[in-house]
Amino acid sequence: MKINIVINEPIRLASGGYKIIYQYANFLVKNNHEVTIYYRCRKNVLYSNYKIPFWAKMIISKILMYQGVIWFNVDRRIKSRIITTITNQNIADGDAIVATAVDTAVEVCALSATKGRKYYFIQGFEDWVLDEAEVRKTYSLGMNNIVIAKWLKVIVDNESKRESLYIPNGIDKKIFYVKKPIELRRSATVAMLYHPQQYKGSAEAIEALKRVKEVHDSLHVEMFGIADQPIDLPEWISYTKSATQEQLLNIYNSSSIFLCASHAEGFGLTGAESIFCGCALVTTDTLGVREYADENNSLICKPSDVEALTRAICFFIENNEFRIKIARRGCNSVTPLLDYDKACQSFETALSN
Repeated sequence: MKINIVINEPIRLASGGYKIIYQYANFLVKNNHEVTIYYRCRKNVLYSNYKIPFWAKMIISKILMYQGVIWFNVDRRIKSRIITTITNQNIADGDAIVATAVDTAVEVCALSATKGRKYYFIQGFEDWVLDEAEVRKTYSLGMNNIVIAKWLKVIVDNESKRESLYIPNGIDKKIFYVKKPIELRRSATVAMLYHPQQYKGSAEAIEALKRVKEVHDSLHVEMFGIADQPIDLPEWISYTKSATQEQLLNIYNSSSIFLCASHAEGFGLTGAESIFCGCALVTTDTLGVREYADENNSLICKPSDVEALTRAICFFIENNEFRIKIARRGCNSVTPLLDYDKACQSFETALSN
């Protein structure tokens, strides 16, 4: 098949949403499909923080595209194109075309049928891009909707006349796995993703960790993210910016506990990756994390409850056998649930039918 995938601007820093798209694209070309990714670059959005002409920004985008994605191993057989508008003139004919963001859905839907069967890959309720009513309208455009979470499926199917297809994100066991035995890890080691946006709860997570440090002086934290290192980070917190997959594997495997303090998550990819690598999960209760986490394989707290997060981390540190049991239980329950090959095959089958 000839498959066209439409996403927004090429990015230099890691993104969970882009990562899943690249995973599927890799799988498709390995199965002998012809895949083209179209990066839609908008004048008022592309590098909006920089006051340089749009033509210069486009040159930068093309250079980034030709250099390739530095934080993920994208198969070189995948073709890439830079476009400024989603039109019949800019996109080649194909067998299937996939919109991957709420602000690409309407334009993809309006394309000629010669561009292929139309699919809408939905990874979150993107009301930070359009207002809620406009987001909901995109679900009723008549495309084949694919969702990554059960909570999204409920919302999407309520708006669409056609039932969506649920394909949970798959995690590659060849990339994320238990490298260091769970029982040999120091109990007072915690990993977490840092993100400056308030809804990610990073400030609350750091506050909880500071409280844990007052009780357990041996605490060490491995923090990672795409943003610059937070100001005044204590010396017992290490920070890795734009970690590679190999670095992430080592961060997860050097930690006994993974901490997620988000107020909302579409899926919570890093929490799932950490479980694959043998971490015991302490998380806030969000719809996305509930796709794989429950009271049997994690410690779950209310969002914004710093004290509850503190108690949960301390409980794992002080009850090492329980931490080991929960980590193993997480591995055993989440690994088959988020099977990478099954997810990729389901995505391929969806585009073929």
